[in-house]
Order: sequence, then structure tokens, then C-alpha cells
Amino acid sequence: MRVLFVDTKLTGHHISYAKPLGENKKYESIYFLPEKCEQINNKQIIMQNNPQSLLGYIKWIKEILELAKRERVDIIHFLYGDVLCKFGGFGLKILRKFKVIITFHQIRRSFLRDLSRKFIFKQIKYGVVHTEILKDTLNSNQIVNLEHIEYPYLGNVSSISKLDAKKFFGINNNEIVIGAIGGTRYDKGLDILLEALKSVDRNFKILIAGKSENFSKEFIEEKSKLYYDKVVPYIKFLDNNELNFALNATDIVVLPYRKIFDGASGPLSEGVWLRKPIIGPKHGSLGQIIERYELGLTFETENVEDLSNKISIMIDNGHKWYENSEKYRSKLDVEHFKMKYYELYLKA
Repeated sequence: MRVLFVDTKLTGHHISYAKPLGENKKYESIYFLPEKCEQINNKQIIMQNNPQSLLGYIKWIKEILELAKRERVDIIHFLYGDVLCKFGGFGLKILRKFKVIITFHQIRRSFLRDLSRKFIFKQIKYGVVHTEILKDTLNSNQIVNLEHIEYPYLGNVSSISKLDAKKFFGINNNEIVIGAIGGTRYDKGLDILLEALKSVDRNFKILIAGKSENFSKEFIEEKSKLYYDKVVPYIKFLDNNELNFALNATDIVVLPYRKIFDGASGPLSEGVWLRKPIIGPKHGSLGQIIERYELGLTFETENVEDLSNKISIMIDNGHKWYENSEKYRSKLDVEHFKMKYYELYLKA
């Protein structure tokens, strides 16, 4: 069996998500990527067209068709379905001789988006989502060729002590560290968290570690000027070593995501893998996971006052790690992730 993995980005979690799928020796892997990736050891073909414009997208789909024919692949797996949704799955029909699988990392709802997704699913073998609630949502929209595979922990934890990790960021060991880990995208709600912290009258540090996207370091400084002595900004793309330090330094992982976000969260998986308590929004997939598996506390989504209260409660009382929490953690093992995808490829 030969599988062609397709992705249009190599930022954020894209590489760490794609790499383990190519490590399974039960099938042959080929990657179609925007540029050469040194971390991936499998055969790579570099795409010549940028699919962000309609013309570029059409040429890109044709590139995939020619590559799939030339390499005689059995399965084409689009690792991130965003670009296909942008153009409503236009052009997928020309790939009908191959078994097409698309992974959707989050689902945004609207009449046109729902219509677009239904059109896409009619042209592919299977879609994959990473949470139970997203599977239920799409099933209710009469989409049935769908599988749920839990988003795994994709890091490489090394034995960094909390003392050394906090020292790396210049934080005293006795200070509670609230971690906002990852890129500063609008939908991840960093501005909501910064507003909420104005009312948290406790001893803490807020570690903001990740690539600058919608919110810059200057924005963070302005938004937190009333308590900036508690802010530890580390605004850059995190390599694996820096991510490791950030996660190990964190005592509480906070996910202040907006209502427009519903999907898998890398920082959630990373926090759970290290058995860190989670504070996240009550809505959608994240709320369901946190509450069902007793991973921490949820707050009313986009409600600054409620988020502030939940942070204060967590700082005061901490959080117990339950047997139910450990059950969820076991689902995040990357070997389980690889096995579930292999089973899907066989099923397709």
C-alpha cells in the first residue's frame, strides 16, 4: 500500500502531525509539501503551485493527480482540509480513481460551510475529525463516511525539572505559572485571557510562549500594563526544546479560545500528557473533553469575569488528577494514533 500525504504548510504542529504517519513501515509513504522538510525522512515532492488563489488551487489539484498517477499511490491523505474547504472541494472529482481521505482539525459552522463540507464528503472515501463532538455534529448533518481519531501528544518530553524549566524563563520556583502556549491567533483568545488576569489578585506569572500572529508583543505589553511585572513574554516560534521548557514550567494550562474555535487543541494534548490541570471554554469539543475526563475547570466562553474566577479558584485549590483523566491521557499515545490511521487506510 502506498500513501500520498499532502500538506500546504510546515508551521506550528504541521510537521509533528505529519512525521509519525510516515514512520509506519506497514505502508510506503510519499509527501507532497510546500518545501523540503528535514525532519521527515520519507520521499518528498515539492509543490510548484500555491493553492491560496483559485487558479493556483486548480493547478495544485492537477499536480496532485499527476503525482498520484506517477507514484501509483493507493491513498491520497490531505492532512489539513482547510484549503479544500476554502474552495468547496472544487476539483476533487478528478482524484476519484484514488481513495481520498481528508483530516479536518476544526469545524466552523455556517450554511455555506455546511453545504461545502457535504459536497466534499460526497467526493471522498473518508473524513477524519479529532473529537467525538465534531463527529456527532457532522453525523447530524447526514455525513456518515467519517472517523474519529483522537489528536495525540506529538511532543518529545525530556526530563526537565520544573525548577530548571522555570529558571529558563527567569521565574522563581515558588511562583504559580499560567501557561498560554502556542501562536497568538485571534480565535485562541489571548486578549480575553489578558483582560481576565486584571482581576486575578494572586501571586502568579503568565508565560506567553509562541509565535506572534494576530497579537504582537507590543499588544501584550499594552493590554497587561497594570500587571506587566507578572508577564513573561517569549514571543517566537518554539522549537521542540523551547516547547519542552515552556510546558514543564507551566503549572496551569489556560485555553481561552473563542466560540468560533471548535476542534482539537495541541496545547490541550500537551498539557494532559504532562498531567497539567486545564482551564478551557465550556463550549464545543474542548468543554466536553475537559468536563467528561475531569481535566480541570471550564468557564463560560468569552466571559472575562468567569475566566478570572476560574483562574483564581485553580490557583487557590489546585486540581486533582483523576483515574478518568488518566484514561483520556492513554488515548493520546502517538502509537495509538498511528494504528488508528493504519486501520482506516485498510478499511478505505
